[in-house]
Amino acid sequence: MPPPPLRWPGLHKGEADTLSFSYRVVKLWEVAAEDLLCLDPPGIWPLAPLCRGGRRYEIVERVITGLEQAQRRQRISEQQLRDLLAHAKTLASLTFQGHVDSSRVHRRFEMLREIYRESPAVQEWLAEGRAEGRLLTEQELVLSLLARRFPALVPELEPHIRALQDPDHLRALLLAFCDTFDPEAARTLFLTTDL
Repeated sequence: MPPPPLRWPGLHKGEADTLSFSYRVVKLWEVAAEDLLCLDPPGIWPLAPLCRGGRRYEIVERVITGLEQAQRRQRISEQQLRDLLAHAKTLASLTFQGHVDSSRVHRRFEMLREIYRESPAVQEWLAEGRAEGRLLTEQELVLSLLARRFPALVPELEPHIRALQDPDHLRALLLAFCDTFDPEAARTLFLTTDL
């Protein structure tokens, strides 16, 4: 990252900068977690586990309780609390991966599950997971039926079936395949379909 200030010169000589702004680079690993938790606004508190000394359960607990208190004192809205808890869980999960306190951190966030689950970010992740699960289910159904009826075709057609990314298209193929009793017709059905 270039040092501040960042400047993009104007398009022509003597023209004002197209872009100019100053910023400060904060190396979180050099900031003590306790110091970060003393700063305002509460929106930065979920970053505490990334700070120096932040990979401790006590820090995660301070983030959670601090955010809950900030919401009770109306410093942050209920929606902001949900979003910040979702971010805190994500960052803590990454930071505590393989750590002795990882299960303890996980259990603590499980107690808050109903709160952060309503976060739009979490709702988006869940929707993506459901869509991915539906796609994989449709692919597996097609492959299972193919393996049952024409096992010799599986090595050839599996890569093509896995490349299909539209669950509705896969379902339509599955239904068309149910009416196919000839291996050559099955091959044609799957190889002539658009990806």
